[in-house]
Formats: sequence, C-alpha cells, structure tokens
Amino acid sequence: MKKIILGIFMMIFPFLGFAQITEGFEGATFPPTTPGNWIVLDNGVGTTVSWAEVTLVPDATRVHTGSKAAIMDRENVGAGNTSIDWLISPQITVGANSQLRFFTRQTFPGNNGSTYEIRVSTNATQNNLAAYAPVQSWTETTLNATYYVYEEKIVSLAAYPAGTQLYIAFV
Repeated sequence: MKKIILGIFMMIFPFLGFAQITEGFEGATFPPTTPGNWIVLDNGVGTTVSWAEVTLVPDATRVHTGSKAAIMDRENVGAGNTSIDWLISPQITVGANSQLRFFTRQTFPGNNGSTYEIRVSTNATQNNLAAYAPVQSWTETTLNATYYVYEEKIVSLAAYPAGTQLYIAFV
C-alpha cells in the first residue's frame, strides 16, 4: 500500500536565477491559472484524494506563509497499489545556477512507504508525464527533521543551462 505522494503541506517558492517566480497559492482558483497554468494529474490509482488547496482557517498550522497552501493528503490505496499524484508548474525559463525553494511539512509521523519527488521536463508539452526526470527524492523519514514543522527545501537546477525552458513537477 504505497503512495508516491505523502501527506504534506507546502508553499512553493521557486527562485530561478535572476528572475524570481513565487507561488503562494493565494489566488481565487486551484490549481493557479496565473501566471501560466498549473495542472494536477495522477496515474488513475487512488483518485479520491488529489492535490488541493488548504486555507489558514480553520487550522493555522497548515499554512506556512499567507492564507493558503497546496496539500497532498494520504489515501489508503490498498496493498500492491501505487498512487502517483502530480502538481506541475507552468513552463519557466531558468537562469544560471537556478534553484527551486519550497517549504514542506508532513502531517503524520513515521514511515508509511511514501516517496516525495521533484521532477522536471524540458518537453514542450506540460502533461507528457513520461518526459519528466527525477531531480531529487525524499522518503517520509528524510523529508522533514520534525514531521509537523515546516522546513525549507532547496533543489539545484544548475544542471539546466540558462535559458532552458522547463516544467517542475511535485510528485
């Protein structure tokens, strides 16, 4: 009963080269439609729970900054099944030595077999999931030092030359 996405709450702060793109999920829609369109996709397993928006009220601990955040909660998908849920950014252009920065926290302690990944694609099509390559991966035991405390993650995108257009997927 594996779930590739674990129960986390996050604010995404990609800082890309000289240009800074910030997404706090504060807009009127989820996934955000400006600037560019974020999309939510899955592999068809465990479709009851997907990426969603959480608000400051009723639980202030669920949001790091602002009044909203993206959430991927856990779901029992049954033995031998793997649910893969994707939150994919609009296409961005990276600068020299770019980094992705975001805050994450888990809502449950322990290891339930989930994996959290950052994947990127240089393909022109945002929803071509086969084109995404893993850049960094965490387990439930390595994602956060303390499961209920927000922690900033920094992922290097320096492998992609300045000017490269890519999509970033939270998987």
